[in-house]
Amino acid sequence: MNQIYHKYYIIMNMRFFNYLIIGFHLFPFFVSAQNNSVKQVQLARFYLQSSEVIPATGMQLSEAAYSSKDYWFPVTVPCTVLTGLVQNKVYPDPYIGMNNMYIPDASDSFNKEYHLGKYSHIPNEPNPWKKPYWYRTTFSVPASDVGRHFQLIFKGINYRAEVWLNGKIIADSSQMAGMFAQYYLDVSSAIKAGEENVLAVKIFPLDYPGLPAHPQLDALGDFYANGGPTGDIGKNVTMLSSVGWDWIPEVRDRNMGIWQPVYLRTSGQVVISNPQIITNLPSLPDTTKATISLNLILCNYSKSEQHGHLKITVSPENFTGSSITFIKGVTL
Repeated sequence: MNQIYHKYYIIMNMRFFNYLIIGFHLFPFFVSAQNNSVKQVQLARFYLQSSEVIPATGMQLSEAAYSSKDYWFPVTVPCTVLTGLVQNKVYPDPYIGMNNMYIPDASDSFNKEYHLGKYSHIPNEPNPWKKPYWYRTTFSVPASDVGRHFQLIFKGINYRAEVWLNGKIIADSSQMAGMFAQYYLDVSSAIKAGEENVLAVKIFPLDYPGLPAHPQLDALGDFYANGGPTGDIGKNVTMLSSVGWDWIPEVRDRNMGIWQPVYLRTSGQVVISNPQIITNLPSLPDTTKATISLNLILCNYSKSEQHGHLKITVSPENFTGSSITFIKGVTL
């Protein structure tokens, strides 16, 4: 893959420019940008189950021939594991009354102290959040998209993930770790155009679940230490309030799961990514002039060198005046 990082500076009169629209596309080699055939489809309908219940491997789960005698919970992603189980009436809504005390915690010692293990939905396992969970879905890709570039985009997982597509591992838990990272996975070699595709995502719990503070069991009781007494939750780059805070009780599964949307993006072999627009007003308080810098990355995913032009158009919104267009030749 060839990659070029571009940066552009544009100095312009801003007197009529309350809002700006910046459009850019590649031609002639990035035809998909010209005819608007770049597609991004959200994958939302998944099935969820614990790896404690499902012994199959990622390779097996991501094959179309896989079938299971065990029940899988239908969920709509984005959703954490606990959210999905609450939707399926496995656990009560933790936002109502004292329902949170009828849901097992990710901390073994906390479960033991407050006898929460007896509420676990997994037989003989008092801590249902100890093992990874599988999210599984199927989706179709049109035969007309054969030979195009495909990306699986994960906007947020917690805490680690392993991704399998059509029997092939795409990323492991060392590559996908952290609640606030976004992941763009090249799946062009695994996609089956014109067929049903199977995606299996293994979500791992936090490495350190942390120990919640004493729960506020009385209406006017003390809040106790913010975030729990051990601070173990801080060892993971995740949401600190998951282990409890003065404004929220502890989240039993620590928000493990696919908590942000998942997309399949289809495009040409040359892709514009990570556009960033920065506006600087160098003569404040004078706001009639501005410097606009545009950062972007061009990626060539084909096996051959590509030549073309990058066209950038800057125009004001709801303004009939002329736009500003820049054209730059590029080779990837």
